[in-house]
Amino acid sequence: MDRAQRETDEGFSRTSRMWRQPASVLRARPLRRGRAQIRRRLCPPQQPGEILLSGYCIMKGYYRKPEETARAIDSQGWLHTGDCGVMDSNQRLRFICRLGEGYKTNGFNVSPSEIEAAIRRHPDIDDVAVFGRDDPIAGQVGVACVIPKAGVRIDEAGMFQFLKPLLASYKMPRHIIAVDEFPLTAGTQKVQKGKLRAAVEHRLPARVSLA
Repeated sequence: MDRAQRETDEGFSRTSRMWRQPASVLRARPLRRGRAQIRRRLCPPQQPGEILLSGYCIMKGYYRKPEETARAIDSQGWLHTGDCGVMDSNQRLRFICRLGEGYKTNGFNVSPSEIEAAIRRHPDIDDVAVFGRDDPIAGQVGVACVIPKAGVRIDEAGMFQFLKPLLASYKMPRHIIAVDEFPLTAGTQKVQKGKLRAAVEHRLPARVSLA
């Protein structure tokens, strides 16, 4: 066993939010004074939870914002990233999605980032954002909003055929909707999925009540 393997329990030399990238495994050389853990009452291996980070490279707080600092960093010095991930038995960390962005379909956890990565492989798609929508039977189903490349008209049936070999059936979005643009945050240019959901709701089929 080499030195890196012996020190694995002490953390990782780098982490990444991997914005708008498929879920993947971070394989980085451990750092002596850096630590990472998955927190949901300290999850066992392979159980998803919030990614917490601690070490000399982690910020001490927000400048002149004590309340925000208290929410982000707990009394033991762990930074709550707001990211959901899984750590395997070899201490390898896999980012899944931002907390609150994932959803469940028929009891299965679904990561929007994984679906977005698959849809981006389509040659006619410029950008995509996926979110969950309540469904009386499945619990939630996926809605994929896509921005087609200039001059392209999206064929929904063709998109589903393209995705079929790339995604498990429960990960397949229920609806694919073409839009011109996404609402973005001013600073980080991150898609505001709440606003996007509200903007396309009228284009989705009415929910059927089972009552």
